[in-house]
Parts: sequence; C-alpha cells; structure tokens
Amino acid sequence: MERSPETLAVDFPEPRFRTLDGRAELAVAEAAEADTGRPQRVTAIIAALYEAIDGQPCDATLARRLCVGTRKWLLQHAVRRFGSDARWFEARCPSCTAPFDLECDLADAPRTAAGTGFPVVEIATSLGPRQFEAPNGKHEERLADMHFADPRRTLAGLCGLGA
Repeated sequence: MERSPETLAVDFPEPRFRTLDGRAELAVAEAAEADTGRPQRVTAIIAALYEAIDGQPCDATLARRLCVGTRKWLLQHAVRRFGSDARWFEARCPSCTAPFDLECDLADAPRTAAGTGFPVVEIATSLGPRQFEAPNGKHEERLADMHFADPRRTLAGLCGLGA
C-alpha cells in the first residue's frame, strides 16, 4: 500500500516569529520544562515561537510535519534571534557522558539546500527500489515513545512510503 509523504517539502523555510507579549515566552518556558520527550518539547517550542512557516500558520501539527533538519534549523534560528551573544554551548561526550564546552557561532553552521525530490528518496534495497520520506517530527516523537529491538528497521518502517 503506497502512501503520500507527510514531511513538508521545505528545508530552510521563511519563518515569522510570534509577537513576544508574554504568552509566547511562557509557552516556550512551559514546553522546555515539560515532562515529555525531547521531540515533543521541540514540537511545542516551535509551535510557541513561530506564527507562520513559509506562509502557513504554525501549530503543533505543522511543527511535526517539518523534517528533523528543518526543526533543528528553526531552533538555531531562534537562538540567533533571541540569544545573539550565545556562542558557548554545553554538550556531553557520547562515550563517557562528561560535559564539555563548545564555542561556535550558529550563523556559521553549514547550510545546504535539500536535494532533488525532497522529502522523498528512492533507495535500492534487498527487495528492490523503495521510497522513503525524510524523517519528521512525528517520526521523532513516535521513536521516542517506542521500545524496539532494531531502531533502523523501525525508522525505515515509519518513513517507508510503500509495503
């Protein structure tokens, strides 16, 4: 059974921020502190911060349809706008989990336009050519809520556009 991709075909959209009137800031703070998974918090933060994305009204449904890279870029865009002096970031080493500081300017982050056919890609598999959509926020949220033996197979199942 074939299905259409849910991921929006936008990579670096034209966003419009909500008016900062106290409600937006409170919604962002509540989303950041919510007792949910990271993908759910990202969805809520994007929906709270942005009034429109590429001319479409932004809400949680739209935020979930954005590809993972676009969601990340929108968060970086917000940091550049509201935290212009933010140059130092803390991360954790994936091997030993020790924290470390990293200096970077988000304006210098590499940015390459999506390829032809985005958000769909065709991949040769052992079963022949198959089409997949770029992972989006909905996929991230579902993966965060699932317990699975093989995350690659689960992600392929979520992003697959056919049987």
